[in-house]
Amino acid sequence: DVYQRQQYPNDNNVLIDEVDIAKKALDGLLDRREEFLLRHEARLDSLKSLLCGDTLGFGARYAVTAEIAERYFAYQSDSTIAYLRRNVALAERAGNADLTIRAKSVMAMCYSMNGRFLEADRVLAGATDTLHMSRATQAAYYAAQHRQNRECRSQSEPGAERDRFRACEEYYARRALETTGDISKRFYFAYLVAVDEGDYDRAAAACDSALACAPPASHDYARAAFYRSETERFRGDEAARFEWLV
Repeated sequence: DVYQRQQYPNDNNVLIDEVDIAKKALDGLLDRREEFLLRHEARLDSLKSLLCGDTLGFGARYAVTAEIAERYFAYQSDSTIAYLRRNVALAERAGNADLTIRAKSVMAMCYSMNGRFLEADRVLAGATDTLHMSRATQAAYYAAQHRQNRECRSQSEPGAERDRFRACEEYYARRALETTGDISKRFYFAYLVAVDEGDYDRAAAACDSALACAPPASHDYARAAFYRSETERFRGDEAARFEWLV
């Protein structure tokens, strides 16, 4: 059967389909791109100015530096790594092993996402005593291990090594789901675990829950919608998959 796209009246009572509506919404966001970037840069500048003084204590300085690294994470990996190194040094000077591992875990995640697997492995080397990590640090560590094994699995030829990466990827997804308190990350790992188990109803429910919580124009909403479309692909429903893609 040929999939028929739904049509709706626009402001001039002319029928348009949902693809046109999605394009219009995207055009509106693109028109505001410069505004978003200016807000982003302004926030970064204000955070950096906080680090210039001597008024921040250890905890506040670590938190501000971590937020700067997080804001750079999606588009400027070198700056992300630079600020994470600051936090590693800061935590090491304070003798705080837990926060040292947390910063190293985020750093390893960044390395893995940029294909720098050897650096990721070196950063995580020795950080194995998860029982003595705080819950937040466990979540960061498990997420980093999951990403490293996921990326290595995708780059490996079929065989025993790829199977090992896959098994580790699934294990760390479950551990990350158990420990993370971040709603967006909980959705992601809940979705992955459900898909690994072949439970597509549970995967769809995880996506629907994330969609209900996220603002429609946000990155979290777009990601949840994409994974919802992937769930329909796994089910073999191309019409439903297309609906979620647009």
